[in-house]
Amino acid sequence: MNLKPLNILILSWENYPMFAGGLGFLANHVVNELIKQGHSVTVACPNIPTGLKIENTVDLHSLVKKYSSNDIKIDGLDFKLNYFKDPDAKVKKRGWPDLFSNYHNKAKKTTLYPNNTPIITKAFAFAVAEFISQKSFDVVIGMDWETIPTFVHLKSASPNTPFIFYINATEFDRNTDKISGAARIIADMEKLHYKDADAVVSISNISKQMLCKFCNIDENVITVIFNDLNFTPIENNFPSLNKGKNVLFIGRMESQKGISFLLETATKVLLVDPQVKFIIAGDGAKMPQTITSVAEKELEKNILFTGWLDSQDKKKLYSSCDLFVMPSPSEPFGLTALEAIRSKVPVIASNTSGFIGIIPSTPTFDYYDTQAFAQQILFFLNDKKASEELLAKQTAELSKHSWSDEIGKLVDLINKVKISKKHV
Repeated sequence: MNLKPLNILILSWENYPMFAGGLGFLANHVVNELIKQGHSVTVACPNIPTGLKIENTVDLHSLVKKYSSNDIKIDGLDFKLNYFKDPDAKVKKRGWPDLFSNYHNKAKKTTLYPNNTPIITKAFAFAVAEFISQKSFDVVIGMDWETIPTFVHLKSASPNTPFIFYINATEFDRNTDKISGAARIIADMEKLHYKDADAVVSISNISKQMLCKFCNIDENVITVIFNDLNFTPIENNFPSLNKGKNVLFIGRMESQKGISFLLETATKVLLVDPQVKFIIAGDGAKMPQTITSVAEKELEKNILFTGWLDSQDKKKLYSSCDLFVMPSPSEPFGLTALEAIRSKVPVIASNTSGFIGIIPSTPTFDYYDTQAFAQQILFFLNDKKASEELLAKQTAELSKHSWSDEIGKLVDLINKVKISKKHV
């Protein structure tokens, strides 16, 4: 059956090079592959920094500003969160925020999401509705919880347009401790609304299980589209790391990424082999606390912090290390694991990491079992043959993963939803 090229609208807070985490990369790779397969794609964002041009991306800044107010209402959406801060705390009144004035670049990186992001999600809903009233899209794809208000509003404003949620992470992933406050409100909203979309996409089997368990979504409604990215490794490395045994972690310094378990594990490894170095790349809320902990344990010579790195320095870091570790309590996918394998670095990970769905040979451990984690690190650092065999298996498995095929599944899903919508 010959189907026409699709005209697709993607709603996202991020699109590379504008990113705070994995969502920016995911959006960019989805767009590029869809266009490669002959489809027309537009990404709509609430605001893009002055001077930053992103291909196939429109800035709805003026429309969002037009609708932005604290008391904006959406029929059918009981969304009581206006600010990320505690509602009982005194919140300084903010004007229209420089939502993306600070983002990852060589000079600086701060959050993409100000305290009044919840207000902006509601204004974005009206902005999108006005934008698509003058356009014709085959489908709207919403990336993560920030697009839920738009989904609810479009059910009445544009009821014939199919809507698919593409879930990069849920609030249940981001909060591995007790969910409370703003996180609880968002989690409840995810649970209430994700299941009502025309379809839901998850990025791994583990992510699908989370959506079924915590958001009560029928598993038959969820399509798994495993992540991938364009990544070309380099052989250049950091000469200062040429000697010794180097273990690499790259990720946000947050509880979700297992940074406390990594430190506890590193301490156990260093008691056995003080020659090992742990390189921690990334930044985040837990960074000051983590650096202080390392200093108190007098491990500064063995646990090194790089902060945030640009793409070239990150590639050099991969080439400088012997083992990549991912100890996340909740990792919906884990693109850095694919980068490491393509950089010829074997990977071990917690058994809650989504990428193991396509790399099943990956040695895993319970994220809280720091003894097992430490033993695996020591084993692969000290057994070169085992490390080489692991890398060979992981490389072979990754070579069978096709991003083109994965996005083909998305195209098939869109066409299926379109046909289904016409018969409602």
